[in-house]
Amino acid sequence: DYWETAKKKVMADTGNFLDRLQGYDKENMKETVVEKLQPYLKDKNFPPDVVKAVSQALVGLCQWVIAIEKFYRVNKVVKPKKAKLAEADAEFQAAMADLSISQAQLKEVDDRLALLQKTLDESKTKKAALEEEFSLTETKLTRATKLMAGLGGEKSRYTEASANLGEIYSKILGDVVMSAGMIAYLGPFTYKFRAALTSNWLALCKKSGIPGSKEYISASFLGDAVKIQEWQLLGLPSDDFSVENALVSTMARRWPLFIDPQGQANNWIKNLERANKLTTLRPTEGDYLKSLSNCIRYGMPVLLENVGEEMDPVLDPVLTKSVFKESGMLSMTIGDSTIEYNETFRLYITTKLPRPHYTPETSVKVTLINFAITPAGLQDQLLQKVVQFEEREIEERKNKSVQQGAMNKARLKQCEDDILNLLSSGTNLLEDEECINTLDASKRIADDIAMKQQEIEAAGKICDKTRAE
Repeated sequence: DYWETAKKKVMADTGNFLDRLQGYDKENMKETVVEKLQPYLKDKNFPPDVVKAVSQALVGLCQWVIAIEKFYRVNKVVKPKKAKLAEADAEFQAAMADLSISQAQLKEVDDRLALLQKTLDESKTKKAALEEEFSLTETKLTRATKLMAGLGGEKSRYTEASANLGEIYSKILGDVVMSAGMIAYLGPFTYKFRAALTSNWLALCKKSGIPGSKEYISASFLGDAVKIQEWQLLGLPSDDFSVENALVSTMARRWPLFIDPQGQANNWIKNLERANKLTTLRPTEGDYLKSLSNCIRYGMPVLLENVGEEMDPVLDPVLTKSVFKESGMLSMTIGDSTIEYNETFRLYITTKLPRPHYTPETSVKVTLINFAITPAGLQDQLLQKVVQFEEREIEERKNKSVQQGAMNKARLKQCEDDILNLLSSGTNLLEDEECINTLDASKRIADDIAMKQQEIEAAGKICDKTRAE
């Protein structure tokens, strides 16, 4: 009955009608409206399938009414929940706002904590560094105390040694001139003639303004006291003349030829080179050149003894050191053979002729050294023989003192060299425990040896006094 009226009044404006349907306030539907819909919804002719047979347009409207009614019933249940959800969401947003504030505050606290932790770590690192520095400083102080205690007593000795070195350097030019002259020219002469020539040379140096020592002593300038004492233990006579001869023989560039009527040089050379497997040869031996060649090849020392005034011409390459390179190796020609030359080879020549006359050609090939016994050397050797016969114990004590003294001086010099090497090495001694321990040990050894050396020297003086009596 109402359809025609509805079509005219309600659905006349289709666009507006659809807008009204779409914009219907379904959220705020009243219960009374829903109750009024119930008779229609229960009507058997209202379902869309039934309505479809009458009007296709009403199908959608029926479906909308059914949907609105269902929405109402569902919304009736959901709406309180939505309200609670909105309330919960509001509470959540408030909580999140509080959380953001708390997180900001927490971040601020964390940042402060991180800063404090960083400061703490830096303080700990600084503390550890200070503790390490304190420990190192304490260690350095201990080492410095040990170093001062160990080397403090050496100050006067080193100061004196420094002054002595300064004096030596100021006179080194004249002393070098004297040493060169002695090595080059004085070997063949007697002790007295050497002394006279030395005196003349000193006067010439002084006149020429060449600075030098007032009294030239070759053993002091060229020699090493420890080495000289070792030579004397090996049979070198202890007089100055013999010591000069030994220095010339070891420092000259040419091979030494000893004028040795008493065999002193011969005996000393044999003892000196015994450990190096010295080979003793004589020109009268038929195969001495073969043996000499083998020694040159393998670098072994040779003593050519009992030579005459004429030297075998075949020895000229050896005497003049005529060495050349062949296939990258040092070589030498002896006779018809070319052999390899070993630079460790050494040659000593002795003659028993008391006054030999060598030609200038021979003299320029060797270093002539007069090793004839001197009165002082003869006196010492005769005294030694007498004491050995009459007071063997005193002589044995004397020899033992000399040997022990030489060993102690060698050890003492080695200790002093070790100390000086460490001090001049550039190493920071206060930071090197090993150096401090080495210095301390060397100093204790040096002090012990110095004390023993004083005792040995005192005992030696007693023995010398007894021998003199």
